[in-house]
Amino acid sequence: QMKKPKDEAMQTIRKLMDERGRFEFLINVLNAFLALPEDITVTFREGDAGDAYYDSSAKQIVISYQFVELIYRLFAENEYIDPESEEDFDHVISVAEGVLLHEAGHALIDTLNIPVVGREEDAVDALSTLLMLAVQERPELLMAQPAFWNFLGEARSTIEDEDFQDEHGLHEQRYYNILCWIYGSDPKKFAEYADDWGLGEGRAERCPDEFNKLNDSWDALLLPYEKEL
Repeated sequence: QMKKPKDEAMQTIRKLMDERGRFEFLINVLNAFLALPEDITVTFREGDAGDAYYDSSAKQIVISYQFVELIYRLFAENEYIDPESEEDFDHVISVAEGVLLHEAGHALIDTLNIPVVGREEDAVDALSTLLMLAVQERPELLMAQPAFWNFLGEARSTIEDEDFQDEHGLHEQRYYNILCWIYGSDPKKFAEYADDWGLGEGRAERCPDEFNKLNDSWDALLLPYEKEL
């Protein structure tokens, strides 16, 4: 559900999300192929710029319009998009869709009791990337995912001890991880992006294997819960 915001700027964000987003489609895709033991609510509402999370007690995914505005502002400030172009807002939408799938990953781990070896945030970053690769055919919109983490990292003036202690990887690590997985899914298709966006040769060589392992792992973990077609 997309709650109506009071702030006029957030009303514009909501309007663009409603008109150009595919959030309901993505939710329907997950519902179509996975059998969940309980319902997960997805809510877009006003809040803080950092509000994008899964609430396990309420079984609810929450994403604020202010978070989507943060994506828009970073892209506009870095001239990644034309801030006056509704079509360019699709890059913002793409990141928001990826964030929705990231939080859906947390919901799946919680409700299905999926085992996680390693950091859960990395696991759901991988799942979100795999799902976006499956539903997003436009390479330039896929690349908005790592671009967001790159710009967020550049916007931070210093790295504090708290950043290393956080359950999430550093913004820069998430940038290179997602870039690697996208490239690894089809090295020929994404070769230009890997070269232009600074993916090191050593990491690039391992990306296809990384992608295949992540893809196979998530396939195996979700298989018991897939609906029969």
